[in-house]
Amino acid sequence: MGASAAAGAAKGRRADSMKRMTDAQRAAALTWDRNVGVSAGAGSGKTSVMVERAVGLITHGADIREMLMMTFTVNATEGIRSRIREALAEAVAKKPDNRLRRQISAIGSAGISTIHAFCLDLVREFFHAAGVDPMFSLVGEIQRAMLSTRVMETLMEDRFSTGDQGFYDLVDRCGGERALAQLIQRVDQTAQTLPDREGFYARLTQPYADAAWLAEYAQEARERLHCELLLPVEEAVRAVEEGAPGAEKYLGELRGCVLGVREALTLEPGPQALAALHALVFPRITPLNREEPELRDYVKERVDAAKAAIAWAGKCPVYLRSPEENRAALRELLPQADLLRELALEYRRLLDQEKSALRLLEFSDVEHLALRVLRDPLVQEELGHRYKYVFVDEYQDVSPLQQAVIDLLPGNQFFVGDIKQSIYGFRDAEPTLFLRRFEDYREREDCLAVQLQHNFRSSPAILEAVNAVFDRCMTPELGRVDYQKEHRLIPGRQGERGERPRLLLVPDLREEELTNAAAQALVMAREMERLRGEGYRYGDMVILLRSIGDRAGEIQRVLSAAGIPAVTPPMAGYFGTPSMEALLGLLRYVDNPLDDTALLAALALWGLSADDLAAIRLSCREGAYHEALSAYQTPGPLLEAVTDFRRRMAEYRRYAAVYGVERLVARIKGELAGPLDLYSLKEDNLSPLAAVLAYAREFDQRGGGNLYEFLKVLDRVREDSHAGREMPIALSAAGDAVRIMTVHGSKGLEFPVVFFAAAESRFNTADLRGVPVDRDLGVALPLLREGEREDGPLREPMGSAIRRRNLEEEMRILYVALTRGERELLVVATADGETVPPAAQSARCPLDWILPAAEAFAVERLTEVPRLRAAQRPTFARLAQEADPREMEELAHRLDYRYPYEDQVKQPQRAAPSAVGTAPEERLELVRPRFVGEEEGFTGAERGTIVHKAMMLLDLSAIATAGDLAAQLEGLVRRELLTQREAEALDPAMILGFVKSPVYARVASSPRVYRELPFNLVVPARELLMEGDGEVMVQGIVDCAFVEDGRLIILDYKTDYVRPGGGILALQERYRHQMRIYRRAMERTMGLRVGEVILFLLRTGEALTMPLEEDM
Repeated sequence: MGASAAAGAAKGRRADSMKRMTDAQRAAALTWDRNVGVSAGAGSGKTSVMVERAVGLITHGADIREMLMMTFTVNATEGIRSRIREALAEAVAKKPDNRLRRQISAIGSAGISTIHAFCLDLVREFFHAAGVDPMFSLVGEIQRAMLSTRVMETLMEDRFSTGDQGFYDLVDRCGGERALAQLIQRVDQTAQTLPDREGFYARLTQPYADAAWLAEYAQEARERLHCELLLPVEEAVRAVEEGAPGAEKYLGELRGCVLGVREALTLEPGPQALAALHALVFPRITPLNREEPELRDYVKERVDAAKAAIAWAGKCPVYLRSPEENRAALRELLPQADLLRELALEYRRLLDQEKSALRLLEFSDVEHLALRVLRDPLVQEELGHRYKYVFVDEYQDVSPLQQAVIDLLPGNQFFVGDIKQSIYGFRDAEPTLFLRRFEDYREREDCLAVQLQHNFRSSPAILEAVNAVFDRCMTPELGRVDYQKEHRLIPGRQGERGERPRLLLVPDLREEELTNAAAQALVMAREMERLRGEGYRYGDMVILLRSIGDRAGEIQRVLSAAGIPAVTPPMAGYFGTPSMEALLGLLRYVDNPLDDTALLAALALWGLSADDLAAIRLSCREGAYHEALSAYQTPGPLLEAVTDFRRRMAEYRRYAAVYGVERLVARIKGELAGPLDLYSLKEDNLSPLAAVLAYAREFDQRGGGNLYEFLKVLDRVREDSHAGREMPIALSAAGDAVRIMTVHGSKGLEFPVVFFAAAESRFNTADLRGVPVDRDLGVALPLLREGEREDGPLREPMGSAIRRRNLEEEMRILYVALTRGERELLVVATADGETVPPAAQSARCPLDWILPAAEAFAVERLTEVPRLRAAQRPTFARLAQEADPREMEELAHRLDYRYPYEDQVKQPQRAAPSAVGTAPEERLELVRPRFVGEEEGFTGAERGTIVHKAMMLLDLSAIATAGDLAAQLEGLVRRELLTQREAEALDPAMILGFVKSPVYARVASSPRVYRELPFNLVVPARELLMEGDGEVMVQGIVDCAFVEDGRLIILDYKTDYVRPGGGILALQERYRHQMRIYRRAMERTMGLRVGEVILFLLRTGEALTMPLEEDM
């Protein structure tokens, strides 16, 4: 078949699909000779356009293996792969074509992947260009947290040991050691998202080194006050002048305010101008019978806006301080910013060093290495031959580093995205990158920019409401786009208009002990039953929340009590949920019995009510709460619960010290799974218990340490996973049940019925806590004045930028939420009385943007809600009483199940010889920070290690005098085999005593001497006093072994103190099992019979011969 015939056939096969596309969609899909950028509104068929473009190219002769298609989720890649396969299969079914069949077969190996997977494959293939070990692995979540925690502790200990006053000042400025550690890690993480890390670190100090920006910022601040202070007051004056009788009483004061503001704005920004602003007196807006309520509300809103602008000026550095004071503050902070940069770079160096030793990489490492690979000319040439077409889906979610990778890819480029749906800022997405690239394509003749506005998902009534909301709030000044001019959604569905979305305003009933979430759930339950009567299934409905928090469990509980099945999808993390906080509280209290906050969280698992907690406190009004708990003795059920709690906590504390973190969590899981799961209302396999147990298992397997160390690692995991922002996994098989998920989890999905609940919830302001970090502006360090922290000159400029960015993302999250529905949209919020929303830029919650567009909704203000008997939180005890006894028996049977080989699964794989035959309590070892050791000297264990190290390194045969020993030690220090402090810590008498002893004479006369002889030996677990019937690998090193008369003599150095009277016998008993292992290992390793085992006590110069026991 000729090319023209093939093209004709292809056009025929695709005629039906082309008919259904809009002109804009066809232009995007069929323009193949230019780079194409697509801005696709919600429900505009962007995936169809992307697939149609790929299919069109293939049917016109392109090979799918010449295409690189990247998106951000595995589900999206599989969806694209499946749709291309279906389209090609349909084409082959209409007209058989062997080439297209081969293309279908090649889809599985085509370059359709996430951008992360593409970078990973690129680095693995071109590892030589990346400069990495080809056997690298990706670091896991717990392992990364452990490495990060260990590196940070090393960095902090080293810095504290230097006595650097600048470092101490930085600790104080940041609010403590932990706050500084978190700041260093945030600075490092921010740098890792950028292709030019060096440029970012330069920007950290630039605002402090060059104060020129202050003059420009002062002008911007003055302009802002003109817009946000002067204009609102002038608008209020005009409204009153044109208003109803009665309002003129405000006129004189308002005109005086206008004059005062104008005069203040003529002054140079500084304390004098701020004093003039604070001197302004605004009228008190009170109701009058003759006054129009709308006018009164408008004037009040304008006056409140003006007051807010003055409050902002009170925090603005150019009004708060004089220019000279600001420049002095910047000079003061410059060394601190430089030190912070130094600490962040050192942290990254140490972390990279640790990862390199373990051949580990993070995802950010992979992306940076991919960028390095793509800059290699030979790789560029290879990829140029391989790929002719590049597709990027969800371009609004790329980070600066990912865009740098995309920019280096060869071939014709097609990208599609929607800045209005960029909601992953916490994952480093930078929506302005999409906007700039789209505008660039608009201006270039060799590119095509296409805007898709037809929505094929939602009913016209829903789209009318969406447009009404965002016409008012999404502007170039707030939202980066002119929604009303270019981004309004156009109905693409044919048929009926549909019902107007509903806005259900629920009263605040917390005084009646009904949470807002429960009250809203009761209202939604009523609406769900109504919708069921209209033919909808529960599976058609979804409840969207801004964040899961504790609302999802509360809503699910109420719906279940109402007989409505509801499911919450498993989470990528559980931090912030009530059950996780209760579990972590329990673990923290086990670790620290003086932590009252953890204690109160743990007591929730025992079903104690607020009245119970109050009764405990009233029994002992003085002191800490844990003291009151210990003293509580009032007979009754509460005392029984308290006694059980105290007993278990004591047992858990002992268990944690002996058996480690994993076995502790496993025990808690076995004993408290019921209360925890009822507390969280999740299935066991999805509960926080399972997640923490998995973390604990990896922690112990990697030699993590004690419970305190584990909790620090979990804190790091919490920070890395962005607490409260976990991404839900879409349910693939929820059945006929209402789904509850976050707005983020609903991205890319659609539902017949959408409930957007908790619309009154305040926006997240976590980014503004502590010391803010920004990839463009750097870091805003605080000032330190007489031990108190004070905002520095950069705090408000950076805070304003972060607030605007957060507000814009919250607006985009609302856009995603309101555009998921196909036929029904219900917004549910708690609101009492008439609510006057603030201006768009002052919004505090989604409801503030929805209310101004209320005319597009069917608004219902409820005064009461339906009630259910089960509207109060169930307790474990009550549920157990009400349950069927047979069900409780089966539940107990399942909860009591124990895996028969659990001991062997949890048994350590390796052990040191010192663990053999000793009780677990004797294996505990406390490690001190290095800087403490430096001030107070070495511990006994540390001194023993130094002695053994010296005995291994010294040439004992060349030591006859103290001078010989000193010379050798000096040489070891010079060669950096010993530190000066270690050499000084050695007692020369110990070593000289050994050299002059009869035992050493026997060593010196031996024909064969072995020093530091390593061995591996498999030992039954029970010999180590471990549970289980398995075996453990014992790994150790014998200090010295030598041959004498054809037999092997084992010599072990000991630095123990020996108590007078009975000390020798105790010492023999202590090391009896260990020496038995040494004997067995040496006989198997060396093939010689052991004739004698000697312990040489270096402190006393005694040689202790151990009895030779028969192997057990």
